Amino acid sequence: MKCGNRNGYIWGAISDNIELYEVAMNTSTLHDLPVEQRLHLVEELWDSIAADQSALPLSEAQRHELDRRLEAYELDRDPGRPAEDVVADIRKRL
Repeated sequence: MKCGNRNGYIWGAISDNIELYEVAMNTSTLHDLPVEQRLHLVEELWDSIAADQSALPLSEAQRHELDRRLEAYELDRDPGRPAEDVVADIRKRL
């Protein structure tokens, strides 16, 4: 069953997500899941955390580091390299 495109992957319907979650909660079967389903579960968990960012407040050190990086970017305006180029370079080294 298909229900849309998310980051280049086609994921199952909500009922499939619930079933996947129930299976994954049984740690003895977690390793039995196909890699694609385990990746999907990780993405679902990450998305749920990202949606509730206030649940993970930043420490003062983290806030300072983010401010420092933002200020450095604003000074040089270097956007860095495209992700495709970086991934291609990594693959060349493998």
